[in-house]
Amino acid sequence: MNNTTAQVHALFPTPVGSYRGFAGQEPLREHLLELLQSQSGRLNSQDPRLRHYFESAGQGVLALQEPLLQELQAWILSCGQDFVMRVQGYQCTGLQVISSWLNWAEVGAGQPPHSHENSWISST
Repeated sequence: MNNTTAQVHALFPTPVGSYRGFAGQEPLREHLLELLQSQSGRLNSQDPRLRHYFESAGQGVLALQEPLLQELQAWILSCGQDFVMRVQGYQCTGLQVISSWLNWAEVGAGQPPHSHENSWISST
């Protein structure tokens, strides 16, 4: 069973939830590494030690029809539902993933602070 209960960290004006417990973590890690090796990715314009994969509109990594990725998406949506309802206090009947991608960061890579528009919540 996957755990979808957050530990909330009161560090910022907006709550940050941290979720643990995706059951397929090790097979997922191996599968994602295989996916990265089969793609070229795009270098980050501000830091060439950071590469982005599966970021084309409608082509996100969670759009791949693979059982392990669909299980991950279901877990992410369950965590998101918990966060919106329990932490933020809103009634919500469902969420959707509008984009998903993978990043590969070499040692020392970084990304400046940024936000993701058109999202109720974002996750890493």
